[in-house]
Amino acid sequence: MGSLPGWADERQAQEIAALAQSYGTPVRVEERLPVHQLFSAINGWAGRVAEVVFAIQRPNGRLLTMTKEFYPAGAYRLPSGSIREGEGIEAALRREIYEETGLSVAIARFLAIVRYNIEVDGGAAERFVSYAFLVREVAGELIPQDAAERVSGFREILPAELAALADSLARVPDLPDDPRGYWNDWGRFRAVVHRVLAGLPNLTGLEDLSGLGTCQV
Repeated sequence: MGSLPGWADERQAQEIAALAQSYGTPVRVEERLPVHQLFSAINGWAGRVAEVVFAIQRPNGRLLTMTKEFYPAGAYRLPSGSIREGEGIEAALRREIYEETGLSVAIARFLAIVRYNIEVDGGAAERFVSYAFLVREVAGELIPQDAAERVSGFREILPAELAALADSLARVPDLPDDPRGYWNDWGRFRAVVHRVLAGLPNLTGLEDLSGLGTCQV
């Protein structure tokens, strides 16, 4: 795999193979995403090279979703976080789960790799990758640890509700007076991984995650 911006370099390709060996082979999806302009989830800062998305299964079997202070009203999604330049995928997963939730988890499954070909109005192009995991909550208290994340609330959903959540994200309206730009572009981007995970058969039977090791974060 070539070392292109937004795609895995050789080191990441080796880690992906190791993660697949430990946590299952992820489904791979390529998505063409036309947008009006780039937004912070894609190019928020120079060191953000990709992201991890984490479906956290709570002890009651439901999945955790979150919102932030500056999101449009009612916009909830699965938590995610940056992979920094030079950082491993699993290291980013551990760090981001702790920063956004304060929970300790066990990694259950490597679910998906979603590669986006982002086409910006005017002809510019960008590439981006989301690595999605299913993790099981094992300890801790649900309190965000990084105030800079500006997490303002959590909700729990059933795995069967992921498709409806994807549809809701895809319909997030633009807020013309918001300096962050086109929220519908952001919502359609966020909807993709939710829709991918909603279609996975290995998100059924979540109660049976016995025998998993614990990754303390």
